[in-house]
Amino acid sequence: MLEAMLIAENLEHHFAKVVAVNRLSFQIERAEIFGLIGADGAGKTTTMRILAGLIDPLKGTVRVLGLDPRDEKNQVRTKLGYMPQRYSLYGDLSIVENLKFFGNLFCLSRADWEKRTKRLLDITRLSPFKNRRACF
Repeated sequence: MLEAMLIAENLEHHFAKVVAVNRLSFQIERAEIFGLIGADGAGKTTTMRILAGLIDPLKGTVRVLGLDPRDEKNQVRTKLGYMPQRYSLYGDLSIVENLKFFGNLFCLSRADWEKRTKRLLDITRLSPFKNRRACF
């Protein structure tokens, strides 16, 4: 029997006193369609960030294709597609921090990230503003 594509067991995460994810467990089998549905603040985005290895759960375990996103971030990210809720820059990060975030998400080497960042800043003429927050 093949291992499930994704396994989440007893995930917990909080931000200060706000509980974002509380003992969440599920597994997704091959060829299964699965969705996280809930109200604002229910922990959907936090759960997705944990699954993608962008943040670590405070408790619990995750396996993506047999890999642990905490220990094998790069391998998980090459196999898992993740589209943030907003297809834009994060306003609380600077332009360079946004580029770093997405560079890490796509497992770019430092050399590739630096090359692409220079090119993007040059073609958009944002170099003088690279350390400004990307608020809208």
